[in-house]
Parts: sequence; structure tokens; C-alpha cells
Amino acid sequence: RGGEGATAYAEGVRLDVPAPPTAVIDTVGAGDALMAGLLAVLFEWGLTRDPHAGGPPIRSHSRVPATAERLGTLLEAGMLVAAETVARRGANPPTLDELPQDWPDLS
Repeated sequence: RGGEGATAYAEGVRLDVPAPPTAVIDTVGAGDALMAGLLAVLFEWGLTRDPHAGGPPIRSHSRVPATAERLGTLLEAGMLVAAETVARRGANPPTLDELPQDWPDLS
């Protein structure tokens, strides 16, 4: 939804999170940046497969808890990556060093 924010649904939980204020320069790559941010958070939480071992998920019993807090953190972190991307020319997402030090757990 771009500047209107994002919505997540999981196990009966719906969460609407507003987009961070951003001076938009170029929207190319915004959706890709959002998804990259979401995937990076899932990796940080240990909820992805080990890319080097090619084996089962790192925590095979783990799933993203469907709580408003976790969904909110996931969306806020992804939207921050997208916001940083649209604030510059081209599909040029930020590096980890360009994100806040407490990313992805923005509290």
C-alpha cells in the first residue's frame, strides 16, 4: 500500500502498521526492498534454513509468533528498508550499516 503502510494477517491476528515518514525520490524497488527486509528479519530470528548447510530449518519447530508485537516488528523493519530505498534514486536498498543500530528490533 506504499505510503499508506502495510497489513499483516496470521492466525486470526490482523495488524495495520503505518509507513514511516519519507521524502520519496524514486519508488523503483520499494516492494522488493520491503520483502528483503522481511526476509532479513526472519533470518535474524533464526526462522530460515541455514544457507550453508542446505539442511532442515535452523529451528524446525519455530514459526513467527502471530502476536501483534512480532507482526509489528516484522512490518516496521521491512517498511523501514523500503522507506530508505525510496528516499534515493534507483533500486538501491540500504546496507545494514545504513539502518538504525537496533534494526530489526525497533522498540
